[in-house]
Amino acid sequence: MKKTVIIPAYNEKDTIDEIIKRVQETNIIDEILIVDDGSTDGTREILKNYQDKNGIRVVLHDKNSGKGASVRTGIKEATGDLLIIQDADLEYNPEEYPKLFKPVEDGMADVVYGSRFLGQARRPILFWNMVANKILTFVTNILYNNILSDMETGYKVFKRDMVI
Repeated sequence: MKKTVIIPAYNEKDTIDEIIKRVQETNIIDEILIVDDGSTDGTREILKNYQDKNGIRVVLHDKNSGKGASVRTGIKEATGDLLIIQDADLEYNPEEYPKLFKPVEDGMADVVYGSRFLGQARRPILFWNMVANKILTFVTNILYNNILSDMETGYKVFKRDMVI
């Protein structure tokens, strides 16, 4: 299965080089697709150095349209069979990819959501943000008869044909 990492980016000049390096160091990704959403801080200039090198493609939005628009562009442009969303701000660690891909590769799932609350070390989260997340996750679980632990998670893995 060909794997694509979609990195939505907006004004990430301080972290974009590092996240690209970390994704490459996993040695399991076939394509890195960075969607710059109209950055004005120098991110776009940095990305020019990566375009079409070492499995990296860069797509530029003319103006800022939000993370959702960048993710939709990434899904449309991705060539992989298995896609993962990676924020550019270094909050999530690409070393987690094998664990996230495994249920799909083993045929147990078509979609996998990561969780910031399942027992591993994580960056601090503000108390009221966590409370709001827990309430939203609880309501989501009721509405969709599911058992998620972190519905606002950044990591989402899915087969491309599930979203096209």
